[in-house]
Amino acid sequence: NGIKISDYLEELNIKTIAIYGMSYLGERLVDELADSDITVKYAIDRNADDVYASFEVLKPDDTLPDVDAIIVTAFFFFDEIEQELEDKIDCPIISIEDVVYGS
Repeated sequence: NGIKISDYLEELNIKTIAIYGMSYLGERLVDELADSDITVKYAIDRNADDVYASFEVLKPDDTLPDVDAIIVTAFFFFDEIEQELEDKIDCPIISIEDVVYGS
């Protein structure tokens, strides 16, 4: 629809993010944000050792550096992931579904 994910994030004053889940949707999100002012500081993935990225990929139980938001691409497991992360880091945890549909 011509709507950019970066526009949605900028409206929320989000400048740095982490991406939870580096499968297909995570990779597409990285591509979408490549030419924007949004910085992907790191990713979080249970299979971090098997993920290649141009930024650090951490496991969920690692110490997570501060970011403005974490975007969860594994939206079917969002509630479980949100619960797992909310005690580890103090930032919004957003489902990719909310980003795409603007909820």
